[in-house]
Amino acid sequence: MQQPDRITASIPRLPTCCQTKSTAVEGVTPHTFHHTVATQLVRDPEVDLVTAETFLGHSRLDTTARYSQPSEEDLEKAAKKLG
Repeated sequence: MQQPDRITASIPRLPTCCQTKSTAVEGVTPHTFHHTVATQLVRDPEVDLVTAETFLGHSRLDTTARYSQPSEEDLEKAAKKLG
């Protein structure tokens, strides 16, 4: 299986709203689209961080790790487990 060097290489076509900076959906740009997909990928418990790094085309793991920030819900779950 061929490894994509960038996430956009693995997505055949961006949604029309994400193809230009002037979009019909305010705030949706290629950058925000990439950020959203990367965050969901990194937060998926079935995808390890190194696989996400490769898929996203990052050369450094810390670049990928920035998408792994815990949500408020994650912090609350952790606090409950500690008692």
